[in-house]
Amino acid sequence: MTMGEGRSRSMTRRVRWGGAAVMMAVIVGAETAAPLADEPPVVVSSVDTSRLAGDWYEVATTGTWWHRRCIADTRYGFDMPRRGWLRATSVCTTREGAETFRGSLRASRGLDGRLAIRFTPPVFNWLPATWSDFWILESGGEQKWLLVGDNRRERLLVLSRTVDLDEAAMAQALAAARRQGYDPDRLTRV
Repeated sequence: MTMGEGRSRSMTRRVRWGGAAVMMAVIVGAETAAPLADEPPVVVSSVDTSRLAGDWYEVATTGTWWHRRCIADTRYGFDMPRRGWLRATSVCTTREGAETFRGSLRASRGLDGRLAIRFTPPVFNWLPATWSDFWILESGGEQKWLLVGDNRRERLLVLSRTVDLDEAAMAQALAAARRQGYDPDRLTRV
């Protein structure tokens, strides 16, 4: 091997390693500069689960897997059998008539807005995958309405204590969803 060949191979290795270092810096830099969508949504700071008890009407939704057959009149009912847990019942109208789902709503350890909901038979309680995010992102008018989403910004619900929510309150909920990085245009008004 001549001196010129050795220098050429050494230079080629440096270029390869230098290129790899630049690529790693780009990848690491891209991962550390996380946009809003990569950060979890901000939830309300505290939730008094006893105040969630009662009926809530779905006034807008992006859809949920357990309500995939529902076409109208979806409502949630919560009652409190023990602290931090609520018994959940959801009723909606399908093409075949009324359908009822029974499940649970549980609070997070910190009692903030990160709740989880499940509508599966109790035999599956031990499976973490049966729980879905039911994160309370915003509450308005002394808890007359709730904006509920998930941590991946795929599902969004607007729930109200009344069958119909006035336009001012709906505008507040939509603005809150937009601030959190959700797409409120995906919502279907019920």
